[in-house]
Formats: sequence, structure tokens, C-alpha cells
Amino acid sequence: MFSVIEKILFPHEKRLSLAAAGVLLLASFCLFLPGLFSLPPIDRDEARVALASRQIVDTGNWADTGFPDTRTKPAGIYWLQAGTVKLVQALSTEHASEIIGLYRLPSLLATLLSVLLTGVIGARLFGARAGLIAAVLFSATLLANVQARLAIADAALLPCVLTCVMVLAKTYSRQNSARTLKRKDFLLFWLALGLGLVLKGPAILVVVIGLPLAMRVMGEPLGWLRALRPVLGIPLTLLVMLPWILHAALPLHDIPAHDLLVRLWQEKKSHWAPPGVHTLLSWGALWPASLVIWLALPWLWRMRAEPTLRFLIAWALPVYLLFEILPVKLPQDVLPAAPALALAAAAWLSCREHEGRPHPLWQAVVFILWTALSLVLCLVPAVMPVFVESQIFFFPIFFGGLALGLALATIQLLRRDQRRLVILPLGLSGAALIFALFGFLFIDMPSLFPSARLAEKLAEPPGDCSTTPLFAAGFAEPSLVFLTPPDTKFGRGDDAALALTADPCLTVALDEKQIPSFKETLERVGGHVQKFAEVKGFNYARGAPVVLTLYRSGP
Repeated sequence: MFSVIEKILFPHEKRLSLAAAGVLLLASFCLFLPGLFSLPPIDRDEARVALASRQIVDTGNWADTGFPDTRTKPAGIYWLQAGTVKLVQALSTEHASEIIGLYRLPSLLATLLSVLLTGVIGARLFGARAGLIAAVLFSATLLANVQARLAIADAALLPCVLTCVMVLAKTYSRQNSARTLKRKDFLLFWLALGLGLVLKGPAILVVVIGLPLAMRVMGEPLGWLRALRPVLGIPLTLLVMLPWILHAALPLHDIPAHDLLVRLWQEKKSHWAPPGVHTLLSWGALWPASLVIWLALPWLWRMRAEPTLRFLIAWALPVYLLFEILPVKLPQDVLPAAPALALAAAAWLSCREHEGRPHPLWQAVVFILWTALSLVLCLVPAVMPVFVESQIFFFPIFFGGLALGLALATIQLLRRDQRRLVILPLGLSGAALIFALFGFLFIDMPSLFPSARLAEKLAEPPGDCSTTPLFAAGFAEPSLVFLTPPDTKFGRGDDAALALTADPCLTVALDEKQIPSFKETLERVGGHVQKFAEVKGFNYARGAPVVLTLYRSGP
């Protein structure tokens, strides 16, 4: 039976079959789907990007994101999300712009395409079986699953990076043969480069330029790059970038901007971290694949004279080096290198066991550290509800325990040198933790999303009011702006008191620090209010608990 399945999945040695691609996409889709529509907007980057895209949807002005200083930033992600929402809006509901899951659809589809391209590149470099293993490893990582559910540019950029890498790999592998690069490959490279620049600016150049430069440093001549015909390709890339260039050149005074949106955009934090942070974060972000990635690293460096492995090193190394040097660090910055590391791990798993056996000391250190990391990650579904909600949830505990059990089973297989068998428990371990976190845990923990809880309180207007506008003081996260009506106002406690006395339908939400000035102003103007609700939660954007007290007009 297994031989029949192998013949169906791997009919070609160096090409991913349609059957393998179909199984891969279906499994990845089932893995990425939980939480896509049910999770509220995530502060702050996702909520900001979604707000800018919704501004385009609401106004119909594709040059107006509501944030003036985004005009020189790549606009592709806003156009991609706004186009998706407008399409759904035309086909189904006029309230599509209020559904955060629709803004995440481009990230979901882009991550699915990235999984497929990882398999295609792996099949070309190391064979169809290794390509499938690499795609499974990448799709099971926490990094890929988080990015598939976030409405930001990183996931959308990755297929552009992988398309360029795929063409580079094809060009590099043919440098000593009579076969030339086909026109479609040449066009594909420069089109993907242009789209990547429109989506996230020069980030794609870290791989497109860094990969050949790293290979040159390792002694590889660069004559094979002439097959890309840059004299013809660069104008094509500039043509793809033309809409963004025109967008940035429009006069600024023609673009109206909401004061609140401007303030939200300017409040971005620097995310400073010392060098080495990306390397350490990779253990968690690339879990569970980080186990085999780190075991494979000594073998990968030892075998760097092998052209295909040298290609992977040149792909991943510039990404890590650059982002370790830069002061601003985010976990998703190393996403372009993640498929390369997954491919290296797949190549190690597919090689002969005596070739890739790691040093016993290195293996022991990796096993100990990765087991400790697995224990921490898999206990999150059990421990977090107790501390945050004072509750115990069965399904997160079950799937978290299953993930930990499969992780420990993977360790045992590797100890017995059964490398070819580890992909199944390792992939299932990642899937189990993903379902524990995104399928159950985060959805059942409303305290993590105070903006969503506050928005729910506005669903029942007071008295004869048809709606209840909101005035928030001391809490102005972008997620709250996304979830509440456009007439929501933000300010200080004294401003909230004056607004409430003027509008009996208004609801006021006050942070604890704003309550004294709110009450003082009420006493001065003779206003009468009543407290009707309280929202407690955790503001993960600031790393602090939050308590919001809600007031309405009353005795």
C-alpha cells in the first residue's frame, strides 16, 4: 500500500506532483483556517494596516489610506486587502469592510502559495520527497501560522521572495548546461521582484541581492546571473512599480487624513532588541521544525561545498545577518529565511544516516533546550487560562498535551537514528499546538481582547437611542478604532465628561487614570451619569492589565 501511495505522490524525481501539491495545500489550509475570522484585530500593526485598507474601501479613493506618512511607504498591501474586501462586498454583504478576517485572506492565500513554492524549490534542489518534507515543516511552524492569520505585508511578500529564489535556483543549476533560462522564468523573476517592492519596499532585496553576494563571498562566480537579462528586466520591474511611484508623487494636500489615524500611526514603537535576538527567537518561531533545523546546521556547514547546500546558506545567512545588525527587530523579519532552513532540515532528514549524524554533545544540547522549549509552549494552553481567566479549558489542555507527547516521541525517534520517520510526529505536534492555540484557547479568552469586549457593550443602546456612540479616554488602541463606529471619539477624562453631558446617547469608556478628572468635571458642570459596566483585560500591546469603566447618562 505504501508503495502505491509513493507512486502517486512522487511520480517524478525532481518535480512536485499534482497529487502531492493538492494534499499539501489541503492540509495547510485546514491548519491555517482556525481563528482566521474569529480572532479580533490584533494590536498594533495588523489593526493599523487594516484601518488603512478600510479607509480605501470606505472612501473609494485608492490614494487615501488615512495615514499621510504612508504615502512614501509601499502601498501594495493596502490595495491587496482593499481589493479583496471590495470583491466580497460586491458579491455578498455591504458590511464586509467591518470583518477583520477578510483583510487576512491575502495573508492566508499568500502563505498557502509559499508552502507550495517551498515544496517546488525543494523538489528541484533535493528531490520531490525532500520538497514535500520541507513544505510540511514550514507549514507546521508557529511563524508561518501566525503570519497566515495577520493582515500585514510579511506573509504577502514571501511568495514574491520564493518566486525569485525559484528562478535563481533554476538559473544556478543550469549554469554548466546547454539549457538556457526560458522567457517565462525571466519574466517571472522581474515581475515578482516588482510586486515584492510594491508590497514591502526593499525587504525583498535582502534575498534577491544578498543571495548572490553571499555566494560570491563563498567563492562562487556570478556569471550565471547574466541569464536573468537585467537590462531588459529592470525596466519591467519599474513598470510594475509605476502605480506606487505615481501614488507617492500625488500632492499631499489632496489626501484628507483623520487626526486619530495619524496619531495612531505615529505611536509605533521601535521594537529595539540587542543582536542575537532573531537567532534565539527562531527556536520558538520555527517550532517544531527548529529541532531538525538546529540538528542539521553542523552538517549543513560541513557540506557547504555542495552547490545546492551552499545555495541554501547564501539564501538564509544575509537575512539573519542584516536583521541582527538593524536595531529594530520583529519575529517576522526572518520569515524570508524560514523556507531555506526548512529545506536544509529536509535535506538532512533525507540524507544517509551515517552522513548527517550530529556530534553527541551538540545533539544532547539541542535535545535538552528544545524539550524545555516544547514544555513551555505546550503548557501555555493549560496555564494561561488559569492566570488570565481563572478557568481551565479542556480542549486546549488536550491538544497541548498531544503536541507535547508527539514532540517527545520525535526526540525518541531521533535518538534511535530514525530520521526518516520523524516528519509525521513532528508535523502533527505542530498541528496539535496550532489547534490548541488558535482553534480554542485564544477564542475562549476574551480578556486578551479588551477592544472586542468593549465593542460588544455598545450593541445595546440606552433608552430610546437607536445607536450609542463611544468616547474612550485613556485607551485608544487601533483595534478599538477598527471595531467601533466611525464617530468614535478619543480624548481625556474631562473631555469625556463634557461630551456625555451634551449627548445622552453617548457611552464613555474610561481608563482608571482618567476617572478623577472625569468626575471633577462632572461635578463642575452638574452632569449626572451612572456606571453600567466594567471591562477588564490585558493590553498585550503595552504589556499591562487594563480596566475600563463604562458610563452613560443617568441619575
